[in-house]
Amino acid sequence: MNKVIKEIWGGIPMKGRYSLFFCLGFLLCGGIWLTSCSTIKETVKSYPSDNIVEELCEEIIEYKTGKDIDLSFWDNEEFK
Repeated sequence: MNKVIKEIWGGIPMKGRYSLFFCLGFLLCGGIWLTSCSTIKETVKSYPSDNIVEELCEEIIEYKTGKDIDLSFWDNEEFK
């Protein structure tokens, strides 16, 4: 098994290895960020549900489409 792994790993150029580690690190950091955001939302009840990024996205969507939507689906009674 070790020989097979060394053969496969040896066939990947060094640039590809760095790209692989970068992508894995990026995914790991993204997962940690999403987990921390959802944890903060659940534990701190005074945390505002409408943050600035969400509000800006809603304004852009309303400007482009003319429809007023709310992206905070977890606050919507329909989804609880």
